[in-house]
Amino acid sequence: MVVFFHGGGWETGSPADYRFLGTTLARHGVTAVIAGYRLYPAVRYPSFLEDAALATRWARDHVAGGGRVFVMGHSAGAYIAAMLALDGRWLGAVGMQPGRDLAGFVGLSGPYDFLPLESETLKTIFGPEDQRPDTQPLRHLGPAAPPMFLATGCADTTVLPANTARLAAAQRAAGAS
Repeated sequence: MVVFFHGGGWETGSPADYRFLGTTLARHGVTAVIAGYRLYPAVRYPSFLEDAALATRWARDHVAGGGRVFVMGHSAGAYIAAMLALDGRWLGAVGMQPGRDLAGFVGLSGPYDFLPLESETLKTIFGPEDQRPDTQPLRHLGPAAPPMFLATGCADTTVLPANTARLAAAQRAAGAS
């Protein structure tokens, strides 16, 4: 089963935008939950991660029958899925562990290492400058992380492909697949 998180820069987007993905996965025998999360300006970091952890727990308990799941996302959703897979705080808060309860993480054009922030909106979303390093998936790597599949478009100008390359290289260096 896959729990998918939509993109939209933490400000826009909805699960309905990715209905096509759920339909496609289902056609191939994969159960998909396209999860929503609260957006800025209603919330800031880490509220969307807390929402995603709750959605993942719900999906595991109610759809996967307690089995392991993949977390997947596009753009901001890939960031969210990466943080669930790499930083045990978020799933830990709902009684799960990434290495135990996740079969893997699939990231599509995700921002995994995007400091320093230039956008005033992102500065507001991710909080005080001295706390921002902890918001980066690249800071939470380790050998206990679930396997990852990372993909990006080479000409992507919204989320630079270097984000994916840096995360993949750092994850390999940390001893994980």
